[in-house]
Amino acid sequence: MRRLTAFSARLAPVALATVLAALAAAPPPAVAAAADITKIRGDYRKDNKLTRCRFSAQELERARALVRQSPDEAYGAFAGALDGELARINAKFCKNVIAESARKKSSLKVAIVKVAGKGGRDKETVSLRNRSSKRIELRGARLRDRDGKRVSIPTAAIAGKQTLTVSLACGEAGGKRVNACAKDALLDDKGDLVGVLDKKGVVATQRGFGKYADAYRF
Repeated sequence: MRRLTAFSARLAPVALATVLAALAAAPPPAVAAAADITKIRGDYRKDNKLTRCRFSAQELERARALVRQSPDEAYGAFAGALDGELARINAKFCKNVIAESARKKSSLKVAIVKVAGKGGRDKETVSLRNRSSKRIELRGARLRDRDGKRVSIPTAAIAGKQTLTVSLACGEAGGKRVNACAKDALLDDKGDLVGVLDKKGVVATQRGFGKYADAYRF
């Protein structure tokens, strides 16, 4: 018991130092809120609406708290847009959509440039563009829909700045097209969100279509 107590005593300063360092690194709430509202307002001013699912609930709530302090804005259009986006998140419309602030860096430099999601498995395609000037390998990459279903992308490569179309159909492909031969359709005909996971499971790119066409994409 004495050994455990001594060990705990040695750990306590280390744990406390870690907590204090984390607190020091975190921006004060007022600074964070000001940064949030500046970024969110910039998005809103582009077309007087917010990009769906681009911002986290925490960012939106901090911005909304600031807006409430202004008599001129508390019930204005911008406040309404914030409330609408928060309602969308609470309704789980943004399920599995990666918010901008939650993005992780992926080594897979691809972007989804086109999604064909209607008509069942054999007509579903996702076109990927290599954002770099170097050849990249898709080994271990997978497609994911909004509900989390996944389909492995066949081992393939994309030349620099070129595009490859991934079809969910079976059979022979070739050229700039590969067939994933999925068991079933991956996407909802009415609209869905497609993500590409790299071999580590990090979302490298996402894009919606149909009723999710306005969701945040990268």
